[in-house]
Amino acid sequence: MSAPQKFRKKPVEIEAMHMAEPNTPDEVARWCGGRVVGDGITGHPYSIEIDTLEGTMRGERGDWIIKGIAGEFYPCREGIFQETYEPAQTRTVVLCGNSELGAEEVGRQLARAARRAKRGGDAA
Repeated sequence: MSAPQKFRKKPVEIEAMHMAEPNTPDEVARWCGGRVVGDGITGHPYSIEIDTLEGTMRGERGDWIIKGIAGEFYPCREGIFQETYEPAQTRTVVLCGNSELGAEEVGRQLARAARRAKRGGDAA
């Protein structure tokens, strides 16, 4: 029997909408193709039903609705969302050196910098 191996989750950017102010249930449902259920009266709060790859799921007030990498939507509880996701950061690549570079050379340098950044190296 072989020993278990360790794996790290690949970094993936997702889109999400919070089911909380300033977003209305109708806006969130329209975005994800879900259906608003409930009437907003005490005891019958608004929620959204979403047809997911695993069947129909319900997102409640305070949940996040996530658009996954395959375009699928699903709800995620606030605590799990906060533990799992952080705001996406943009990377800035700075090219130093000769300002007389032609467009073709700039393109090659950008491509090299992007490959290094993707491998986790320094993009400079």
